[in-house]
Amino acid sequence: MTGNLLHSGLLAALVSARRDVGVAVMRSIGIAALAILVVACHQRPEAIAPDAEIDFSCGNAPDENAIETFLTAQGFTHFNEERARRGREKGFFPLQIDGYNSRRWMLDLVGLKVPPSHGGRVNYRLTITSPPPTRHDAALERAAERFVRATLECRVQSLRMHDNGADSISMFDHVFAEEQRRIADWRRCARLDSVCPR
Repeated sequence: MTGNLLHSGLLAALVSARRDVGVAVMRSIGIAALAILVVACHQRPEAIAPDAEIDFSCGNAPDENAIETFLTAQGFTHFNEERARRGREKGFFPLQIDGYNSRRWMLDLVGLKVPPSHGGRVNYRLTITSPPPTRHDAALERAAERFVRATLECRVQSLRMHDNGADSISMFDHVFAEEQRRIADWRRCARLDSVCPR
């Protein structure tokens, strides 16, 4: 009899403990699910895609003066970062020219050298990025493609279009502010002949 009472008491305690653990687990799951929802609703996108992305290759190095003339004609303030680095014997990319306009659009060109083991050629990319949500400027995108093909006499390898939603605004603001800061730093160091960014 005493054994039965003891067994019944242990069983009741075990059921009660399991119920308490089950409630705690359910609470934990509920809190974790709520945390995931909060993070998902407030998380900043990790990347922003350009509206237009033109990958191209050239027989000869693209004419940097022609690129700057094109950017000016399209209403972009520009800065040839790689020319500034080369002037300080700190060359890094074969080409890097960044531009922005009064609409806060960015038009950037960069060249990336492929390792000698893979041919040693240079792959170039032109990107156009507008503040989100994306508003494609078809005229500018067509003009950029024509410029690469006709003026630079390069071969377009791919042309991709992307769209960013309003949830990318904070990331765009960060990227745009960083480009403005970098260009301002380079211009300031060029005027003062001081230490420039790498």
